[in-house]
Amino acid sequence: MVIKMKTVGIIAEYNPFHQGHLYQLEQAKLLTGATKVVVVMSGNFVQRGIPAIIDKYARTKMALSHGADLVIELPVCYATASAEAFAYAGISILDRLGFVDYVCFGSECGDIKLLEHLADILVEEPTSYQLELKKELKTGLSFPKARTKALLYYIKGKESKGYDQTSLELLLNSPNNILGIEYMKAIRKRKSKLRAITIKRQGAGYHDSDISLPNASATAIRNVLVEDDLFSLPKDLPVETMTILKQEFQKTYPIFRNDFTSLLYYKLSMVKEKDLTSYADVTPELANRIINNLTYAKTYDDFCLSLKTKELTLTRINRGLLHVLLSIPKTQNIEVSYARILGFRTDATKLLRTATKENRIPLIVKTANAKQLLNQEEYELFEQDVRATHLYHQMIFQKFHTYFSDEYTHGPVILKE
Repeated sequence: MVIKMKTVGIIAEYNPFHQGHLYQLEQAKLLTGATKVVVVMSGNFVQRGIPAIIDKYARTKMALSHGADLVIELPVCYATASAEAFAYAGISILDRLGFVDYVCFGSECGDIKLLEHLADILVEEPTSYQLELKKELKTGLSFPKARTKALLYYIKGKESKGYDQTSLELLLNSPNNILGIEYMKAIRKRKSKLRAITIKRQGAGYHDSDISLPNASATAIRNVLVEDDLFSLPKDLPVETMTILKQEFQKTYPIFRNDFTSLLYYKLSMVKEKDLTSYADVTPELANRIINNLTYAKTYDDFCLSLKTKELTLTRINRGLLHVLLSIPKTQNIEVSYARILGFRTDATKLLRTATKENRIPLIVKTANAKQLLNQEEYELFEQDVRATHLYHQMIFQKFHTYFSDEYTHGPVILKE
């Protein structure tokens, strides 16, 4: 009798890989009985509209060294998009691989039934919810805030799964819960057979900047690296993460948003206001503020802050400016049409063979083969990733004088058993 191998998928940034990520990997296997873990990971730019602090190949090695079997790149246009597009794109890759049984994600609440319930409401969009959403949007609220208010209004007086209004509002404003709801929505919309499980976040919260807290957050770790203070890194960092961070410090990282200040200024100075709105996440209001506030005497960070208003959130501004910098247009199909392999363990090659046999999504192991595997539209999307990576590598060279081979000759990270 042939026993089917179970596989669990994780969608992540690993910016950088830390103890909380290791805990999730271990628990994902334990709770599902999976023997293999597939990670869909952001490349060199991440969802908050900023560059990753260390490159995608280093982060791939961290993941493979601590339990991941296969790492696939989430295309940059989705990796830097809203929670909805980020989640849908990640789920679409896992779903189309054809061999992934589960998707596991962290959440602040740890309540999969509640997240499913909220996702169902957002997918079905009952009439009373839609009317309240329109009402809140007319007040000038950003879409995320308006949606939260409309959802709370709809749930009020209905089945709230044992949560009061205050607890629900806190839940709906917690970043991992928000992503969890979007993962559930994507599974529903795709009618996917993926089974979802969630693991309650342990230790530090997503935004906690205190490096001394148990399971210090990626935010806290990045803040330490901003100060060039390797000695303050938490002692419980996974072994390979610590090794890479020490070996590569001031050689290939840290990379910050301000490193791209001159490039951003040049790009913005060359684009007309009416053309700015062709880029993803750039609204007419944001385009107008960009033109009116553009000056060479500001860092990238300061420029973002100067654009912020009640209606324009900092995250939306970050994404909009990054999309201008990377030339990412508005029109994007969130059905991901290829799987770019960033790395794998040698004992996981069976996963690649299975995906090839399923033939539901092209696998790109060698970048040079992409043009033969993809149609023109798919290849143009793939080239966005290549250009974004080359820009990131150029910044590494400019800052540290460290050379990276280009994407057409840089193969995947292969971890031998």
